[in-house]
Parts: sequence; structure tokens; C-alpha cells
Amino acid sequence: MNTSPKAATVNLALTWEYIEGHPAGFDIVFPVWLDVKGKCLNETTGVADNELVFTAKSKTGWVSKTGGDLILAISHIHDGNTEQEIFMDGKPICKSIPAYGETADFVTHQESDGHGHDHGTSEHIYHVSSVTQCTNVAKVVPGSLFTITSSYDMKKHEGQKDHHGDPEPIMGIQFLHLARPWDEAMKDIAAAKNGDLQDFQDLVRGKKGKPPVEP
Repeated sequence: MNTSPKAATVNLALTWEYIEGHPAGFDIVFPVWLDVKGKCLNETTGVADNELVFTAKSKTGWVSKTGGDLILAISHIHDGNTEQEIFMDGKPICKSIPAYGETADFVTHQESDGHGHDHGTSEHIYHVSSVTQCTNVAKVVPGSLFTITSSYDMKKHEGQKDHHGDPEPIMGIQFLHLARPWDEAMKDIAAAKNGDLQDFQDLVRGKKGKPPVEP
């Protein structure tokens, strides 16, 4: 994110490391997007526009249809966040805490040049530089209910603003990674794809095999 009013050219480089096919004994990991705004991002969090200190909560949450191992939970939040927590069946299982301005790359110096980009009253604005994550979180069973809360304190940490000085929308997202045994997961995937199980396994493992027939 460029917090300067001056245009800048940037280049983004991504490095990927991957294994071809699917080695024996490896589980299949399913990603889950957990959001305080609900399944279709259309639920209200009950937070007023002018609130500076608040906790946004999901109303309905997400119910897992399958079992598995919740091996990783990673949060995505905005400046102003103080903590984010996920619950399984009402019990806390993961808390993510952000750190601010750990290096100079995450500190904005407020310049009085009249460009109208309001950073607040502090001479330096400290942005989120890292967030703790949770590993080997919990054993999930069919029917497990996941909910999320995301806490913000705009008095303690300056919130994100656009170049007009208006507050940016806050976010409270947790990416869950649910690992399931190969055979069990493949049967469900093949059934959803309306294809032949062996063909689909060969395709995923990198062997010859025709793609599953889409319904």
C-alpha cells in the first residue's frame, strides 16, 4: 500500500515451491474463509461508523460438514486492530495479535505538505507489520461451529484512511486450513465433481487420467 500522494511504480515478485502430484501419506487441505461479516459478507457486525473502540462479531459463523485437523489459522486485519479470536463451539481456540512498526518499512512519517491526507495527530504512523498465527489448532468433527471476533482500538493505533482523510473499512478475516485424510477427502471431492474416483485420483497425483465430468 502506498500512503504517499505521489505516484510510484512497484514490482511484486512471488516465489513458489511445490511438489508435483500428491505423495502417498499426504493429507488434503481445504481452505475456509471465516469473516466477521458472515458467509456472503452481508451481515452487520453491529459496529457504528463513528466508534473508535469496538469488537466486531460474526452472527451466524460457519459449520463444518466434515471432520479433520485444523492445522493452521491465519488472520487478515487492518491498522487499528488489537486482537482477533476464533471460537469452535463457543470455546476460544486461536487468538491472533498484531505487532506495529517493527521495521522502518511499516512506519509512515507525517509530512505537513498540505496534500490533505490525514494521518492523525502523531508525527509517525505505525502500521501492522506482523500478526501471530496458530498451528495444530483443533480436531474438527462434523457439525463444529466456528465464529470470530475482531477487536479494534483506533485511539491506540491509527486506523487506515484514504487520501481524502476518510476511514477505510475494517476487516476481520481468518483463513482456516482443514486437513483431511486422502481417501476420505477424495471420495467427497469425486462425488461433488460427478466423476470417476480413480480417474480423479490419478489426475491429482499427476498421472494420466481424464478430468472429472462437471455436473
